[in-house]
Amino acid sequence: MRQSADDLHAARHEGVEALSTAGTLLGIYGLLIWQFPPGLLLLPTITAGGDTLYHYVAADYLRHHLLPHGRLVGWMPGNLAGFPLFLFYFPLAFLVIAGLSLIVPFPVAFKLGTVAGTFALPLASFVALRWIGLAYPAPAIGALLTLCFLFIESNTMWGGNLPSTLAGEFAYSFSLPLLVLFLGALYRGVEKQRDAWLGAGLLALVGFSHGYTLVMAAGAGLFFLVFGVERRATLWHLLRVYAIGGLLLGFWILPLIASLPYTSGWPISWQFASWREPLPVILWPVVAAACATVLAVLVRSRRRDVDRDWIRQVHYLSFPIALAILLFSVAARLNLVDIRFLSLAQFFTTPVAAAGLGRAWLWIAPRRRPAALLALRRADDRLGVLTAGLQSPLGRVELSRDGGGPALEVVSGSE
Repeated sequence: MRQSADDLHAARHEGVEALSTAGTLLGIYGLLIWQFPPGLLLLPTITAGGDTLYHYVAADYLRHHLLPHGRLVGWMPGNLAGFPLFLFYFPLAFLVIAGLSLIVPFPVAFKLGTVAGTFALPLASFVALRWIGLAYPAPAIGALLTLCFLFIESNTMWGGNLPSTLAGEFAYSFSLPLLVLFLGALYRGVEKQRDAWLGAGLLALVGFSHGYTLVMAAGAGLFFLVFGVERRATLWHLLRVYAIGGLLLGFWILPLIASLPYTSGWPISWQFASWREPLPVILWPVVAAACATVLAVLVRSRRRDVDRDWIRQVHYLSFPIALAILLFSVAARLNLVDIRFLSLAQFFTTPVAAAGLGRAWLWIAPRRRPAALLALRRADDRLGVLTAGLQSPLGRVELSRDGGGPALEVVSGSE
């Protein structure tokens, strides 16, 4: 009978977790749909914010001139004497737009393609945190906190947030959820020594969608080389992931690398007008939770009873922040725009904060549950419902103390 009660409690617990997670995801996407009304997204008009109009022309040229001739890269007249379209820019988001245009009018396909990364980011964060092994409710919290990053309004060209996406940087926002999924797949693959093909495929997709996220994905493997436990098995897995991913991407990235002497770098160093630019108000709670999480790891890592898996997960999720800040500091020497990496550092505070908040919930919830049960008992006593214990098909259920705190327990079978 006690086993039946435990099974019932576990089933109810799983049901609550599933419902709360589904409710969180529905709330997230309800807000995004409210911000992007379907009536406007499906309206066959041309968006023109920032560089978006130029990208519309490029997407149209790919769809109606290059792809019908079996070509991904080709000479596009315009911009003075013309230029080799998609030789130096990342075509995955544009290919998605071209595919969608087979179903809906091209202007609508372009709109849907430009916001695809925005809509994919919360779900990608949720899935990646599940792959990494964070327990409920951390994955749902991680999905929710992506909204704090998406709704940053202090910049329109750093990448990833909504203003940057609507200003034309949708290829960057398209690549961000792919990077998040790659990091999740890489961690799970190294821990379980399987699914190298998944990590390799995601790595190729990241590189096919944007260069800055590809640099981050390439650097992610350093974490396991520095902090790995089974070095030989880890190295073999990383070699398979990066070698296969590089081969899948090679058909496009090798011509790009070979043609780099014919293009120019863009070593722009961003000048901040205020410290609130890199730390906007909307990110304050996220950054505070992330800092508290890292501090908790530093304090508790020396204790014997600490959860080593959670410590390692926080270390892994914190690594992209450190890597992005490092790349931000050296980007100008690499002929890259430094601020693109700072945007990634902003984003990766969200999974670190989610790991800490999820852990705090697991620590707080059991301690609050006895108080809730006592309050329920008092309310039931006032109503005269449970004066002699609750009769159920399992038996009489009473409030007892087991393990130092109140708990519901079946104390007799029904007759």
